[in-house]
Amino acid sequence: MFDFGVSIVSSLDSVLFIMGRCHESKSMLVRIVRSMRILRVLRILRVFRGFEVATLAISCVSAHIVSVAQLLLILIFIFSNIGVALFGDFSSTGSRYAKFENELSSMQLLFVLMTGEAWTDFMEAMVQSNENSYLRIVLTFVIFLTLSKLILENLFVMV
Repeated sequence: MFDFGVSIVSSLDSVLFIMGRCHESKSMLVRIVRSMRILRVLRILRVFRGFEVATLAISCVSAHIVSVAQLLLILIFIFSNIGVALFGDFSSTGSRYAKFENELSSMQLLFVLMTGEAWTDFMEAMVQSNENSYLRIVLTFVIFLTLSKLILENLFVMV
């Protein structure tokens, strides 16, 4: 009955839209009702035995995943402040986003570097623009990347 009702409402919405009597903002409720068909799929999934076990496993692990995500956020926050303090006055390294000029931009930069995306290129550009700080730059990057990789590894092992 639910599917029949949703089909009738969807057909009525389509006819009104074609006739020009229904604007997009008014048919939002109809789209929400149409999306409720997903609930029917979830009701069918309850029948499967393995689905309940998988749901239980995900609910048990979710608190630990949040803890690891908080740990990553703390690591990024600490190293963004270190980066602003140590490298805030460095000249541009090629991109207007790849800078340690404030905490937000440095947190974005560290998140990208944590994923492993061209961190060597960024570190090399920083070293070339400030050759007298070679050891400071390399140590900061190596320590940050080592800690972040260890935390991410624990996240994948936990999942």
